[in-house]
Amino acid sequence: MKLFESERNNRIFSEVANKLLTECFLIKKRETDDYLFVIQNREKFSDFFGTIGYEVNIYEHNGVVQLVNTDGNGRIRLKKDDSVMILLLRLLYIEKKKSLSENTEVRVTWEEFANKYALLKILQKPRIDKVRRDEILRMFKKYKLAKVYSQERPDEAQIEIYPTILFALPNSSIDQLYSETESMLGDLKKGGAADEQEDPEEN
Repeated sequence: MKLFESERNNRIFSEVANKLLTECFLIKKRETDDYLFVIQNREKFSDFFGTIGYEVNIYEHNGVVQLVNTDGNGRIRLKKDDSVMILLLRLLYIEKKKSLSENTEVRVTWEEFANKYALLKILQKPRIDKVRRDEILRMFKKYKLAKVYSQERPDEAQIEIYPTILFALPNSSIDQLYSETESMLGDLKKGGAADEQEDPEEN
């Protein structure tokens, strides 16, 4: 199916559509050309994905395009502790973002993340060991939530948190997100949440 007269634009459309199906997110800072192509052709992308049960959400203020499966099929299940780690990453993003200018990237060290985890005392294990640390960082990368800049000392590794973290879970405003995240973490700490939660990113 050809949507453009230009073969080049048809090829770009196909490439960007496949990327969205595979990765669920486009980030303006990382994929400027692909992001802008969607912005410029949003109706074509919305119509195309609408026919196969997907919705294209565009958050221009945050520089994020998200592809969502409208019927909820194809989502994987996350273990409770994986859900906790994603919620914790979102909490740190919101806390840091409040004190930064709009276009400033949000970074934390692994030590900050681990200390926040220990402070909240949500799960039975008070500390995150090396094996679990590597699993968590791989998960963040896999779901396009963060980029990790390695350092000589693992605790000093820099984690750049992408704005996609705001849309990996239900959200509204920054302040509401902060309250929601704290509440969800509190429920998990009390054992009020299920052992598994849906990962809202996988399609």
